[in-house]
Amino acid sequence: MTVFGLAFATLLYEVVLTRVLAYFLPFQVTPLALSTAMLGLGLGAWLRATAPEGRFNASTGLAGLAASWLLLFAALYVRWDFWTLTAVSLPPFIALGALLAQAYGVAPSAHGAYLRDLAGGAAACLTATSLLVRFSPIGVVLTLAAAAGTASLAGPGRRAARGAVAAAAAA
Repeated sequence: MTVFGLAFATLLYEVVLTRVLAYFLPFQVTPLALSTAMLGLGLGAWLRATAPEGRFNASTGLAGLAASWLLLFAALYVRWDFWTLTAVSLPPFIALGALLAQAYGVAPSAHGAYLRDLAGGAAACLTATSLLVRFSPIGVVLTLAAAAGTASLAGPGRRAARGAVAAAAAA
């Protein structure tokens, strides 16, 4: 789990969400992606900051992130009204906010972490268009979910993460 990778995933998801909202809802709703991102990132960071020490595990957080992206994917096939898309687009940002807060907390240098954060966001901006053309917004969401699920299985606390990923895949 790196600040670069999390920042990349956050900004890429925000761009993808604007495309999803523009496709399924009137174009006036697309700024909702930015509002949802800010609310979710702030709420996730707050939840991480107020969690008791040792209570938050990055692997479980990544598994929850993968599960929340799969939930968004499933919701797009079941029901795609304003309230449903708003509700299912928020949990990934909450998970990303908690994971970014965790990554910043263990970073050896705040300057280095901020540099990696900006670089990850810039890389996402540079690659978003080509990824959206190649994979479509839904394909990018599934790729992000697969990457988060795979990363959750590689880190410490894998047993809890495997259970969360298996439950998400079964849903």
